[in-house]
Amino acid sequence: RMRGRLTQAFERMDRDGDGIVREGDRGYGRLSDRLDIEGDLTLEQILAAAAQKADEHRADRELEMGETAPSFPLTRADALALAEARFTALDTNSDGVLSGDEMPGRHGGFGGKGHRNR
Repeated sequence: RMRGRLTQAFERMDRDGDGIVREGDRGYGRLSDRLDIEGDLTLEQILAAAAQKADEHRADRELEMGETAPSFPLTRADALALAEARFTALDTNSDGVLSGDEMPGRHGGFGGKGHRNR
């Protein structure tokens, strides 16, 4: 799924069709910032950088979750138990409600950076 999205984005940015996206091409800055890469970029470089970012995110998540990190395959019961443990750990005042200040890295709770308001 990620590969398809990045491929489509690459094709839109590579207007001359030479297989390289350069600084100054539309969308280059946002992509290079998001993936922490610079210079002339090929699709393969972009896909590799995105895969590395995803691996780093997964590793950070596993460290954050500690022993509660899931192992796969994951059953519905296991997933619900993990969700319950995560909720309990975040609900620091034990009121059964997660407030914005109880959500780490969420810039004031749900709807912040990285979350769509629904």
